[in-house]
Amino acid sequence: MKEEELIAIEKQLSFPEGDAGIEMANMMNETNYTMSKACIESLHISEGNSVLELGHGNGGHIHEIIHTQKNVQYSGLEISSTMKEEAQKMNKELAITRTAAFYLYNGLEIPFERENFDKIMTVNTIYFWREPLQLMNEINRVLKSEGLFSVTYGKASFLKTLPFVRNRFQLRSDEEVMDLAKRAGFSVHDIQHKSDVVKSKHGDIVERAFTVLVLKKN
Repeated sequence: MKEEELIAIEKQLSFPEGDAGIEMANMMNETNYTMSKACIESLHISEGNSVLELGHGNGGHIHEIIHTQKNVQYSGLEISSTMKEEAQKMNKELAITRTAAFYLYNGLEIPFERENFDKIMTVNTIYFWREPLQLMNEINRVLKSEGLFSVTYGKASFLKTLPFVRNRFQLRSDEEVMDLAKRAGFSVHDIQHKSDVVKSKHGDIVERAFTVLVLKKN
């Protein structure tokens, strides 16, 4: 692929917007399915749980969260207005019944009261956090005592092999992510090392290694 195409892919992965962002989100919804499913399952969502997701993209997976148990309440945060609008369209019925609600935020401050959610999740966003410790502290603040936060991300060793991974990605090892979490007041509840086979953003079939790190609020 041409250099400008690789730069455009990286930009849309970090901040999907416009028609190109919608197209990228559709592709991400498909390629990230295994990671999203693993993240959802790791939370062991219970009946009546309130779940927050950071960076939901077009929200094609949200019905799986909602229907995990009865009376699950979903809230989604996005930095991209395009993704917020797409998720609202894709989950129109859930939004109408207020089972799911979607919000924009600045990527730094979470616009909810403290101890508001039972479970929190995010998939493939940690590379783009501007202030990782600040956001990790915010996640801890809005999570209920004993609540779980599942952060799912591609292994740095795998991501380094992708030609579009440039300066917008901040790659971290499992040890670095766990250290960040502990500094924010989390303990490690579980860590899972997984892999799947996907079609990459530039068209190749690759084996993707990823981590599902489940953190518990102390």
